[in-house]
Amino acid sequence: MNEYQHNRSTAENGRQTIATTGLPALPLIFHPYYAGDFSMECEGSTNFNGKPAWQIHFRQRDDKPSRIRSYRIGVSGST
Repeated sequence: MNEYQHNRSTAENGRQTIATTGLPALPLIFHPYYAGDFSMECEGSTNFNGKPAWQIHFRQRDDKPSRIRSYRIGVSGST
């Protein structure tokens, strides 16, 4: 998962451009609301695309139902 925030803003709306690549639901497992549903273990440091990264093994706990089936953008946004 990579997220980039570019320093240039558009003249039309004045907001910064954000681009996210990777599986969008993946970061949700680290959110406090979902983190307890997973067992997580740090396997140590590694390199990913030539940059240092932490490698984390995570797995859905058997005693918790899966709650990550979809995600919503905004309170009443599209799913």
